[in-house]
Amino acid sequence: MPRRRSSSRPKKGSSDSGSRGPRGGRDQAQRKSKRWRSRSQKAQNRRNAERSPLETSAGKAGPLEPVTLRRPATALRPSGVPGLPRPSLAPGAKNPYDDFPSPSVEYPRGKRKPEPPPDEKRRGRGRETRESRVAPARPARPTSDAPLETLTATIEKNSKGFGFLVFDDRGFEDLFIPKESASDYFHGDRVEVTLKRNGEVTRLRPIGHQSTEVWGRVSQNHGTAYESGVWIVAPRRDKRLEIDAPEGAAGAKAGDWVRAEMRTHTEGPHRLTAKVLEVIGPEIPARRDVELVAAEYGLIPEPSAAAREEASRFPLELTEEHWKGREDLREVPLLTIDGETARDFDDAIHVDRRPDGFLLWVAIADVSHYVKPGTALDADAFVRATSVYLPERAFHMLPRELSENLCSLRPEVPRLAMTAKMTFDRTGKRISTEIVDSVIRSRRRATYTEIFSEMKAHDGRSDWEFGAHFELFRALKRRKSERGAIDFDLPEEEILVGPDGEPTHTRKAERNDAHMLIEEFMIAANEAVTEWAMERGAPFVYRIHEEPSPEAFEKFRAIAKAVGFPVQLPQSLRDPRVVARIVKKIDEHPAKSLLHMSLLRAMRQAVYSAEHDIHYGLGSKAYTHFTSPIRRYPDLMVHRQLRMLMHRGRRDFEEGGAQRKMTQDLHRAAVHCSYRERLAGWAERASKKIKEVRLMGRRLGEEFAGLVQSMTERGIYVQIGHDGKDPWVEGIMPKDTLPGDRWEFNPERLLYYGRSKRKVIKVGDGVKARAVRADFDRREIEFELVDTPQSRKGKSK
Repeated sequence: MPRRRSSSRPKKGSSDSGSRGPRGGRDQAQRKSKRWRSRSQKAQNRRNAERSPLETSAGKAGPLEPVTLRRPATALRPSGVPGLPRPSLAPGAKNPYDDFPSPSVEYPRGKRKPEPPPDEKRRGRGRETRESRVAPARPARPTSDAPLETLTATIEKNSKGFGFLVFDDRGFEDLFIPKESASDYFHGDRVEVTLKRNGEVTRLRPIGHQSTEVWGRVSQNHGTAYESGVWIVAPRRDKRLEIDAPEGAAGAKAGDWVRAEMRTHTEGPHRLTAKVLEVIGPEIPARRDVELVAAEYGLIPEPSAAAREEASRFPLELTEEHWKGREDLREVPLLTIDGETARDFDDAIHVDRRPDGFLLWVAIADVSHYVKPGTALDADAFVRATSVYLPERAFHMLPRELSENLCSLRPEVPRLAMTAKMTFDRTGKRISTEIVDSVIRSRRRATYTEIFSEMKAHDGRSDWEFGAHFELFRALKRRKSERGAIDFDLPEEEILVGPDGEPTHTRKAERNDAHMLIEEFMIAANEAVTEWAMERGAPFVYRIHEEPSPEAFEKFRAIAKAVGFPVQLPQSLRDPRVVARIVKKIDEHPAKSLLHMSLLRAMRQAVYSAEHDIHYGLGSKAYTHFTSPIRRYPDLMVHRQLRMLMHRGRRDFEEGGAQRKMTQDLHRAAVHCSYRERLAGWAERASKKIKEVRLMGRRLGEEFAGLVQSMTERGIYVQIGHDGKDPWVEGIMPKDTLPGDRWEFNPERLLYYGRSKRKVIKVGDGVKARAVRADFDRREIEFELVDTPQSRKGKSK
């Protein structure tokens, strides 16, 4: 049962009072409450202790751990948040949320859903499938007099099958969902939760499924008499999903991959069934990996016909008529700096050195000029909310006519932009901000590699063309570090793919000062426009990141202690400099990869919000996303709010409750964009893991130098390619395959030890590993240990 988060709440799994059972008996209710608490606590412990490092890729945070807010929700947040906004679509535009019916399933208080008769249950491989039901909810003491009616939440499932409801309202705790209730939902599904006055869950209703298709293998006739005896076994992040296919396998053999449509039902023993649409065969071709990931995470490959038609109407050449009323900045020598393969250039920068400091120009493509509210382009962009970048292709938020042409700041071509002009003193302190509608002309399209090479060639000479750029960059970086910005500097992965979809290389992406220069300038612009808008008192969309809870930080501290990196729990985590100092110390530790990832998991996830709060990771008091409206819908909303303030001031929202309505609209849009951002992140990580498995499938039997990254009761996780060689992937050495001894796992000290030979394997050890298995279904790479560390002997307890 969801409860208001507070800084002094009881531990997850406890409750303030019991719930009356279905027959109303107090003793029975207390027994039920005790059992539920036990299940909840054990499940959470499993969620925290058994989570595989493979659930995240380097530099990317996985699903949030249950955490606590430092204060209850404020008045700006409505107590009842309706479902996702349904934009008015133009003819031909399609809202993918309407493709999948979402029936309402009732759950009376204190009662479980009646179980189906025994002949309607299906057993297979030790798994029993029933209708979805929610565990008995615990009552809570209300924290305010405001009635709680509905909340929206996201299902986040664990690989063990159970899950959590992660509420959009940041004032509420996550709610544990038992395995039998979570089995009918996908990781990432959106639900509406109906609450009674005492906070008890009475109904759970799907409002947005992350996907309408499922790809899986056909399984037939092993111990079931239900319907046709056919079901689809889908390997997902939430381990394994079995979906009945009552209409049969459409000619597919057992073990064949199929593409199937998912259907929901309000009656019958199964809420979810599947209809086979296409038989793929025993294996999925690499060229279709992108379709598999798109189906799994509800990605939308192509813009609607209506959106493409609108985009095609814009003239490809701009004339003076188009930039009438804009400030002409075509003589400012702006340049774009991006990667070698970039196709869209949404930001351009220039720095002028002044006697008392610097003038920084950050020009951002003016997407809001073309994408107007109420159009098919806007509806399409809103549904996507973000561009998604997979190894073999990108799913763009906007049609290519905009993202790669009119809204791309190509060199020597006039382009419409919104430009932030910021003055800084010599120390990097911002003195003033001006925001203007402008027309610009980029002078050069440069790559990170080119600029970095030129910087090294000029060796810091002040007369170099971009000398002022790097002077300001170093001042901004130094100032950001002093205020407590946290720089994990985790390596990112780069995967190269051939025309047939087969991966050719996977390696650590290079990151140099040119990358960081652009990052610092974008951060500076984001902060500047946020404070500029706040000074004018308008509703706004913020990018917020709250500090970690003491409970989450305690989990990191326990891991750090296990690997010999003692950390004191500070009195308060509100100051980000506390964590920033820890990160700097971690860099010299052999287990730095595990420590970085553990600390990253202890952090909350950054989200979009219509309510102002800090950005903890950046040490920023006010932050937004302004710099990429080509690929992020929140940036487009920010541009519209800025333009309203630039040209019409506060008139649009000062009267008739307009401010309240605008804030609520921004809140709903921010919730949706945060959700789509999470889906995009999950999809990108899944796609990379699939390519890693394909690549290693061609290199089985080869030996590699590996580095122990982490370990659990299941086995030891090893990274190969840490020495800069290809490939750069992570895999597992299962415990039961470790050779030469009877190996045991010591979770308190986070090590494996051999009972006979007394050898020890710890996080950070170098090992020699042989690739022995690449499991496409589980998306897992398996290694076997060739050599153990030579110098590790001694007591393990």
